[in-house]
Amino acid sequence: MQTSSNAARLSARVDLDDLNNAQKYSPVRAYGNAKLELVLFTRELHDRHHEQGLSSVAFHPGGVSSNFARTSRSPVGTLFRTPVPRLFFQSPQKAAGHLLRFVTPAPGDSLISGAYYENGKPRTIKTPPIGPELWEATTALLDLDTKG
Repeated sequence: MQTSSNAARLSARVDLDDLNNAQKYSPVRAYGNAKLELVLFTRELHDRHHEQGLSSVAFHPGGVSSNFARTSRSPVGTLFRTPVPRLFFQSPQKAAGHLLRFVTPAPGDSLISGAYYENGKPRTIKTPPIGPELWEATTALLDLDTKG
């Protein structure tokens, strides 16, 4: 299971030749790219290993009132230093409840492996068809053997 964010569809532009975002870095873009990449990895994990019994999901828990980005100098950090998160976002405890749904599904709760969930429902994100390429580029960047 991956915790993603709606930033995956709002601010992401994955560049396989610049996975570290070294050429066009911005904190918001790097965050969005990481969240989109988690969605792509979730799908790729499903495609590669679901037949062996592994299930995977990515989900956006919703806005959470936490210390997220409070030290960032980006516009997002500015927002998170205001009262807005405390007034409009859910508590970390409530967000954790969303997470538990995927860890310990209720009887009859059917989850779709490889899917991205937002507000408890599968949601389609238009993504480039680069799952296999992203997987290979990442394992190469990490110097991992993907044969096993």
